[in-house]
Amino acid sequence: MLDVVRDTGYIQWDPVNVVAPAHELAFWSRLGDYRHADLERLIWKERKLFQGWGHAASLLLTEDYPLHYSLMRRYPDCLSDSWGNWKRHAKAWLPRHRALRRAILRELGKGPRTVSQFPRHAKTRRRGDAWSSWSDVSAMLFHLWMAGDVMISGHEGRANLWARTEAFLPTWAKRETLPADEVERALAQRALRALGVASAREINVSFPNGHYLNLKANLAKLVKDSVVIPVRIEGLNSKETRYVHRDDVSRLESLSGDGEEPRTTILSPFDNLICLRARVHELFDFEFSHENYVPREKRKYGVYVMPLLRGDRFVGRIAPRMDREHRRLIVESFHTEGSGPVDPGAAVDVADQIRGLGQFLGADEVVYPNKLPKGWRRALN
Repeated sequence: MLDVVRDTGYIQWDPVNVVAPAHELAFWSRLGDYRHADLERLIWKERKLFQGWGHAASLLLTEDYPLHYSLMRRYPDCLSDSWGNWKRHAKAWLPRHRALRRAILRELGKGPRTVSQFPRHAKTRRRGDAWSSWSDVSAMLFHLWMAGDVMISGHEGRANLWARTEAFLPTWAKRETLPADEVERALAQRALRALGVASAREINVSFPNGHYLNLKANLAKLVKDSVVIPVRIEGLNSKETRYVHRDDVSRLESLSGDGEEPRTTILSPFDNLICLRARVHELFDFEFSHENYVPREKRKYGVYVMPLLRGDRFVGRIAPRMDREHRRLIVESFHTEGSGPVDPGAAVDVADQIRGLGQFLGADEVVYPNKLPKGWRRALN
């Protein structure tokens, strides 16, 4: 599991439990069955993973804490223009709420708290300014988290349990501030290796999302030092320069595609591979969107849609729901990509993966809709 995070840079944290939390699904997509207790131990007991800002709220490597801490110490000045007006709002809001900051840290000095356990939380619910969806306490906790003053030390239901950083961060994790350009070059390399091949724009919005202030110059330095190499992808009309890390060149050259058995898996809606939707469309000719934000009558695929990946092709998508009371994985819709005949091998592999997902979630059966794509029913049933 730690190697998965090393390879991907981050695993997005999302507690929505229509099927399972997104971070749990991301590990399953790459590893198959694993023990949930092992992941819990890595986060809350051994603390080798922590919740921080990756692409969004994410699981990050504690061994990389100095890089993230270096950004945190410069918050909100570490944010790039891709955050819009956030930096300006934060720089105006924080000085006005210094007393609240001191009060929250003083309260956390007594032990971990959920947001509802802060005395002032109920008095400041929903304001009509830039933080309209938060109370002042919620907003301050977010800023303290981004600045590295507090950490998420657990959960009570779906509520974060907040603690002071020095009370939760393991003693072996270094809290040191590194030079900004050194940090940016190190993180850009991690993002590039996670993406495989990427442009500066894709690196900036990937990991850590919106934290690159001097990326063009730092990529130029990495190119000059032969750490990253500019590449061109045949068939793409994009004028953007893309890069590959030098450690991946031999791997890239070895990918002939001949004789390789394609692996099939199912991705969560927040999986790293599909978080940059324009990139996915350009490289894989696959359009993906989160339809939970779309009115019900306008949804094409479903509320919680999981793409089906076979080798380097997206072959379809399903909208499953875990019925925990009756121990059933209910596939509410099933859609394939393209109009060609189904590959029998693909159908069997997809069916195996859906059954495997159900078993991982504790389902005794998989229930499919009456309407299934032609050529798939026999394999799925």
